[in-house]
Amino acid sequence: LIQIRGKDIVIAISSYLALNANDSPDIIHLLCPFLHRIISLISRSSSLLQLVPKLTRSFMKEGFMEKTGPKHTEGFKKRWFTMDDRRLMYFKDPLDAYARGEVFIGSKENSYTVLSGLPSSTQGHHWSHGITIVTPDRKFLFACETEAEQRDWISAFQRVINRPMRPQEYAVEAHFKHKP
Repeated sequence: LIQIRGKDIVIAISSYLALNANDSPDIIHLLCPFLHRIISLISRSSSLLQLVPKLTRSFMKEGFMEKTGPKHTEGFKKRWFTMDDRRLMYFKDPLDAYARGEVFIGSKENSYTVLSGLPSSTQGHHWSHGITIVTPDRKFLFACETEAEQRDWISAFQRVINRPMRPQEYAVEAHFKHKP
């Protein structure tokens, strides 16, 4: 993982521009998405202190899964997921600067559960190792490529769901429920 520090940001941007100008396909393919993420974050961050955590974050769990939309009639789409405590975020690509969506993972005391598998009527998934997260408002359906990945994700979800919510997490949950 590349770490960016103060003056290195200018070097990273300069490198990004130079790589694009030279059209070196293999290097551009590897580095430009990352540098694009840096530039996107810089343009929206008012200080380096806000930027560094976004570039150097460690997550409880991350990896690809497939997901479907709220009606469960849409086809499943492969997405990159990161789990940061009670926040499950998904991205089209691992290097995307901003999440396509988020799911709040509450506690069992608040009627959140994780189940192995998908409802029997579910169609459109390519990967056969399903996970269903039941919340008070809806069910979220995911599919993993391997059984080992399914077990790892279920274990991560279960650790969060089994832990009682702290008072400040209720405010986060309310924010998720009232997003436009």
